Amino acid sequence: MKITLSPEVEEYLHHKHKEVLEVFVEKIYSTHMMEPVSHLEIKYGAPHSNIRDKFKTFDIDGFKVYIEDDLLDETTDVMFHLEKFLGLKYIEVDGLKRH
Repeated sequence: MKITLSPEVEEYLHHKHKEVLEVFVEKIYSTHMMEPVSHLEIKYGAPHSNIRDKFKTFDIDGFKVYIEDDLLDETTDVMFHLEKFLGLKYIEVDGLKRH
């Protein structure tokens, strides 16, 4: 498994003065059916110390990336890339399991 940050993501993180990413799945509830829906969440910073044991830590090109253990598939490469929507930039990731 190889984890890669695209050059655009690295530039974006440097511009935002961020050096740590946390990737996890968050359960959100739809307002119509009130059923839980899994949503992959990427946040800046490290996970809280009381849940940090659920994450694997990677040092990628000088950035520290925490990825929730159950999202990883050792046979699949992970790629972080930058997306834009209506002028807003955000980081997306491919290659992680969704549940």
